[in-house]
Amino acid sequence: VQGISVEDDQKSLQKAMQGLEGIYLYYDRPKNERITKDEVKKLLSRQIRYNKITGIKRSPKEFIGNFDNAPIFDYQIGDSVIKVITFDYAKKGNLSKELKSVLYDIEHLDNMNKKLSFIINDEAVDEENLDLEEFKDQLKNITNNFSIIGVSRFMSQKF
Repeated sequence: VQGISVEDDQKSLQKAMQGLEGIYLYYDRPKNERITKDEVKKLLSRQIRYNKITGIKRSPKEFIGNFDNAPIFDYQIGDSVIKVITFDYAKKGNLSKELKSVLYDIEHLDNMNKKLSFIINDEAVDEENLDLEEFKDQLKNITNNFSIIGVSRFMSQKF
């Protein structure tokens, strides 16, 4: 299992295994027990530490949204910026608002010369997801320098 060293104690190991279970068995769990976007970010941070990636910025401040003055992206690694998005909203309106907000913020960035990487729940990648397809189409109107990857595939990558 990546992200766990021999020095980790049993509690850390158990927590890491629960995180991996949340990623790989996402729909096998009741909705109220599914992994959240914040939990995905924590697992990504652990993966980044494990791979000893240097020069990473969390919530890079040079990419700020227009209305809330909050960072648009969750991470920056070299020439790539990473945004975690979930397509598993109970209400479609909430998903729509998040996607529109991300697209708006990206479109209104000055001098955006980074590769965009979106990490999303695996089921949205594996199944025919109309919201994801629309998001891709709208994103292509802004830039072609992007990738969309499922969280389990991202977690298994070596950097």
